[in-house]
Amino acid sequence: MSDSKLETFKVSERHKPRVKGGKAVKAEAPAPQAEPTLGFARIEAVLDHEDPKQVQKSLAKLSHALDEVAGRAKGPKDRAEAKRAKVAVERTTELLTYLFETKDQMLHALAAAEDKQGSKNKRSGARKGDK
Repeated sequence: MSDSKLETFKVSERHKPRVKGGKAVKAEAPAPQAEPTLGFARIEAVLDHEDPKQVQKSLAKLSHALDEVAGRAKGPKDRAEAKRAKVAVERTTELLTYLFETKDQMLHALAAAEDKQGSKNKRSGARKGDK
């Protein structure tokens, strides 16, 4: 091709698209959520519904399985992939442990605040009744 043809050359002129348009599929509207979320629904579900010890045990099994995969790896590339996966599992374990601890601290603080508020209401109610 000459330089003048290269300036106006477009790949789409030479190769037509091979994917044909199909019927448009309408996406279903997501179900409204009771509480707003930041987009980490799966993590929030684990924190709300799973036992922390069971989650940690499951991740420990996964980490052990990755150790076995790394031991059976045929080459350095496979060992490196297993190591990266294990690091990801370890980081996930640390994150979930931190989030479970934070949730526990928040629940204890909330309970303490409610107890304090309840005791204030009882005292003020008793004072009103004394008058």
